[in-house]
Amino acid sequence: MRWWLMLPRAVRAGYSSGNHKPCLNGTREGVLCDIEAWEAGKINELVYWLKGVAGCGKSTIAQTFAERSAAHGNLGASFFCSRDYPDRRNLHLIFPTLAYHLAYFSANFKTALVSIIRANPDVQHDALHIQLEKLLVRPFKQTGLSATIVVDALDECEDREPVSEFLSALAAHIDTIPAVKFFITGRPEDRIRSGFKLPSLRTKELPLHDVESAIVDSDIKSFVKTRLDEVAARRRQSISGQWPSDRDIATILKKTAGLFIIASVIVRFIDSPYASPQKRLKLIVDLPDSTIYEGKGKSGVDVVYHQILSGSFEDADENDPDFLGQLHLVVGSIVLALNPLSQSASDPIRILHKSFADFITDQQRCLDGRYLINALTHNSELGVRCLKLMKMKLMKNICRLPPYVMNDDVKDLPARRERYIGSALSIIKLVRDFLAQHLLSWLEVLSIEDIYYVAIYSLRDLVLWLNNSPAQDLLDLIDDCERFVLRSFDGIKQSAMHIYHSALSWAPTTSRTRILYEHELVHETKLLNAVGTTWDACIRIFPVGEKARAIVFSQKGPLIAARGSFWVKIFDTMTGANRATFHEDTLINSITFSPDDNFLATGISGGTLNVWDVQTGTLFRTLKSDTQKVYAVSFSPGGNMIAAGGSNGTIQIWNILSGGCDYKSHHHSAAVNSVCWLGDEQVVSGSSDGTVRIWNVQQTHCSSICARYPTRVTDLASSRGSILVTSADGTRKIYDSQSGDIIHTMSEDFTCCRLSVNGDKILVASKNSGFIWDLTSKTKVQSFGYNGDGAMFSPDGTYVASIYGKFLKIWKTQTGDEVQGPFTDLLNEEIDDIVCAPDGRLVAFEFKYCRWRVLDMTTSHSLFPFVDRIESVAFSLTFVAFLRVYFNGQFNTREVEIWNTHIPRLHRTIKVDNNVLNIALSLDDSRLVSLSSNCVKLWDLETNECLAHLDYNGYLPMNGRVSFASDGASVSVEHDGRPNRWHISPASHINRTRPFIRNNDDTKTKLGMVFVPIAEKQSNQDAPRQSYRCDKDGEWMLDQRSRRILWIPPDERPRESKMHRRMVIVETESGKKYAVIPPSS
Repeated sequence: MRWWLMLPRAVRAGYSSGNHKPCLNGTREGVLCDIEAWEAGKINELVYWLKGVAGCGKSTIAQTFAERSAAHGNLGASFFCSRDYPDRRNLHLIFPTLAYHLAYFSANFKTALVSIIRANPDVQHDALHIQLEKLLVRPFKQTGLSATIVVDALDECEDREPVSEFLSALAAHIDTIPAVKFFITGRPEDRIRSGFKLPSLRTKELPLHDVESAIVDSDIKSFVKTRLDEVAARRRQSISGQWPSDRDIATILKKTAGLFIIASVIVRFIDSPYASPQKRLKLIVDLPDSTIYEGKGKSGVDVVYHQILSGSFEDADENDPDFLGQLHLVVGSIVLALNPLSQSASDPIRILHKSFADFITDQQRCLDGRYLINALTHNSELGVRCLKLMKMKLMKNICRLPPYVMNDDVKDLPARRERYIGSALSIIKLVRDFLAQHLLSWLEVLSIEDIYYVAIYSLRDLVLWLNNSPAQDLLDLIDDCERFVLRSFDGIKQSAMHIYHSALSWAPTTSRTRILYEHELVHETKLLNAVGTTWDACIRIFPVGEKARAIVFSQKGPLIAARGSFWVKIFDTMTGANRATFHEDTLINSITFSPDDNFLATGISGGTLNVWDVQTGTLFRTLKSDTQKVYAVSFSPGGNMIAAGGSNGTIQIWNILSGGCDYKSHHHSAAVNSVCWLGDEQVVSGSSDGTVRIWNVQQTHCSSICARYPTRVTDLASSRGSILVTSADGTRKIYDSQSGDIIHTMSEDFTCCRLSVNGDKILVASKNSGFIWDLTSKTKVQSFGYNGDGAMFSPDGTYVASIYGKFLKIWKTQTGDEVQGPFTDLLNEEIDDIVCAPDGRLVAFEFKYCRWRVLDMTTSHSLFPFVDRIESVAFSLTFVAFLRVYFNGQFNTREVEIWNTHIPRLHRTIKVDNNVLNIALSLDDSRLVSLSSNCVKLWDLETNECLAHLDYNGYLPMNGRVSFASDGASVSVEHDGRPNRWHISPASHINRTRPFIRNNDDTKTKLGMVFVPIAEKQSNQDAPRQSYRCDKDGEWMLDQRSRRILWIPPDERPRESKMHRRMVIVETESGKKYAVIPPSS
């Protein structure tokens, strides 16, 4: 198996894909010679950064160098980024694509790569630094291979993750592969420049704008003259005399201001097949003189772009509002669209260069309002048109997928995606209609495209977009849709079809999303007592993989860190994506994020404090403490210092950048358990000696003792001059840091207590609930419910996280408690049998002594509460039939009562034999079949007449069952797992065509119908099947063929489960019981 082919990769990202042209022969030689000298030399600089402003020719130079390097046998792989292509702007595809190309470059590399992919088949989903280590570093180290790697236009990767993360990952491993050199180009933007500043990256930089202007002008002049001479040669019939003139070349050279992109744009404009080259050249050279790049509308490239726009539409009425509207729509869509607009991946409609997009969307540069594209207005227009298109095109099961199927199991999913989805898919009304009619189909597409996370961010952006809208009902609907997406995030991400098989089933009965799409719910698998009537406060549950000891939110809120004894894992709070994992050799006692979320510090029992880079997952700095164990760590508000407290009572403060210890104190007589900051100049410490001390960092002494306790101080928090102190006896007090006065005291048993960002509220959590206390009014202003351990609030107090087994739960503090389902008492009594209506609306349960209850699953009401003995229950689409037993002395009689389920009333009664055990109704409401100990009878529901009679060979046991086929044309009898089937045929037809079929009883031959045996084909169906069950992780309910028929949310997964009769009884870790009723086989 070609394992390396499993790697996802960007298409046409290599230098040989024809996306870029090389430099004209004889141009850029100085720069290229410098790059080639770097490649050939034995120097410490393993990274070459070619930087420069837009349009200075970086990509052309990268293309030329890649071609030359390949010709010398040095180029191992290349990746030319482009914001116009989703795969080529995706940071997570760079390393897999490079590894794929390197596998073709070196057979030894391929061999090493295959073994790594076989052991890590999901490596493409790992963080960037893990991808780099597995896909490139390991194979390079194993093979000792030397190679050059080219990455062009790194700045064009999307901003979902910082581009500096790519460089940070490279910096962490570059020293381990000294035979590999990286050539990288990009604009000198802040998000890239910060990455190249990492000292371990050891970068050689060449700013293109620092190359001597005379050299650049000479190269541009050669380029322009050569290209225009080619135009003249091709179009000699329309060009006379010397063209272009030396003056024309000199004028163009002056206008380019040293930028190749301007020269390229001018040449393309002149060479248009729709106009005279001479006329267009005259338009350019007649422009006012200009030499400054991006001159805010008055010179340089801005003037060139404006003149070209005007010249391109010289025959149109540029003052016509219809023309301008169409111009804005077309050009704006090309400029602002995230994806190219052509259906052909090899020939997209896209802008020539990003500088044009920058120009036409900047009102300070594009001074002619006729051409200016207002990004905000145009994005709104694009959004409206996208909604209209999706409203027309989206549908359930858009890719025609089989039921229950997992996305990864659909071999032709890319082809289906291309065929059925393609590339194209008052605002309030459009949004409301879209969510009410096409939400699930949209989620299908996102799941199939493996970008399901987009649903979360899109819905949140929608709320911001409609923030000032008076349509509160629409905002409530969006919130409900977001809850639906988050609740079943992991299940839908794996299988688009489980939107209908699972996600809707787990939505509360009053959820607006569920109500809107109840008709889409697949009722084959039913849940009993599993869901409440409203959403609870929990909005997201995601796996950690191990039991965490503590959790902490990042300062800005989008990340959450969970720590175990020797590890720390960082997750995205909404998507649950694992951003980084750190491992320590000794016990971790404390963790904290830096204010900018870029670093995380761990205090460990080895007496050290480690600072980790969150983006790359690598160790940034190790700080050695004077104590044996570090119990507490805290970053200063500015993020440049970090304080730590240890087991010997020491307080130390380090400078993060230099690594030097700026402050040290031993005033505590026992261990320091907690530290926090009051601004950038004061640190508060709480100790087992019972004191809370405030330290002045600048004056290097303890300025005051804020409080004394008879027991140890276990935790501290500060906000806006207030200090929250928790002691070992459970008492919590809030102090004014200036006066030392007690502001508030709380003595209840809480697991977590935090001050709000403004310092005016206390956020409190106990074992199963939480509330917010207003310090000004001294009142409880809000309550919320949750469960789990180790509660921790987000910085803004809007979320609380808790540890739930091997999962993390995120709760919303503005949401009420969950309302449990109406059937809780049902599972406390032994259930003997279950019968479901065909549409899933009604379910009948049998208890001891033949007592039955029929429940309406949509209204939670109990119907038909019969007292008399009921032997069997059957459903059709309209009716429910009860086989009732009447005792009369030593005898009993039996009759079947047919009730209308929509208007609960008796429809008909049929007297049957006294030994009837089981009954069934046909779906079309026309017939009843009864099974006794020795015969089967068919009844007409309109006339009460017996239509057919079959003597059954042998005596049927009490567990025999009879049923109709879905088309009503045949019946089957099953007992002890063995089915027998008969076709129902008119007696006249059978007697005429098959005279050998006879009945011994003359009365039976007079019936209108007969049962004709159906010979069963021998097949593998006779092989034993497994019963319905949960998989080993409890995430999926499996059927007899091991298909995943139901996804189970983490907090609903079984501590234990058992098959009872025809349902699976599940008991969760919290002690909740519910039932899963599988489809009828």
